[in-house]
Amino acid sequence: MKTAKTLLLLIAATGYSQAASTLTFGSSSIFATNWANGAGTGGSLLAWGIVIDTDGDGFDSSSYFEGTNYATGLQTMKLSASTNSDDVLFVGSSGNLMTLTTNANDSGAIGLNRIGAVASVPYTNGISQGDSFAIIWFNKTALGGSAVAGDKFGVFTNAAFIMPSDGTASAPFTSVFTGADTLKTMNFSFQGEVIPEPSAALLGAVGALGLLRRRRA
Repeated sequence: MKTAKTLLLLIAATGYSQAASTLTFGSSSIFATNWANGAGTGGSLLAWGIVIDTDGDGFDSSSYFEGTNYATGLQTMKLSASTNSDDVLFVGSSGNLMTLTTNANDSGAIGLNRIGAVASVPYTNGISQGDSFAIIWFNKTALGGSAVAGDKFGVFTNAAFIMPSDGTASAPFTSVFTGADTLKTMNFSFQGEVIPEPSAALLGAVGALGLLRRRRA
């Protein structure tokens, strides 16, 4: 009969322990550039990361709710103040800010806003092999703070963006960015909820009650 210690050693040896992967989008010869800011132009050190679809039902990009934290680490994207999405955001611990190194292949002056890699993506919070992910970037030039309703952000998807197996130390996705990169604009804004003041809600209820009485009469 195996002891508990032996079982723990077997689990570790067969790969049940959760590891992390580094996803690479650029190399010394291939550059992932032209991530526009909220004004539709390059030239900003924008915060970026990846968002992972953990349930395989597509990204909820058009409905992400305010409050997203621009700090490093994992967080669940929200659909409302009280409802979580199945999409998980990860910003690398090394501080994922774009660089302004130009790439002549990407149309001169707008060959800016280069991204490299997002390091040490953990296989927790529902993230697993085979999940689709997207590059997400924010109209934010520093890490820290939270999004508010109306803040712009961009989501870039590609069929090749699939999470590798747990334990894959480094996974390259550079082929997606071979050649000239087109300018990629921010296509979404964070949503918010308008909560009426108690007095306004009460007036609305009184008005509805009066309309109901009138209809009965």
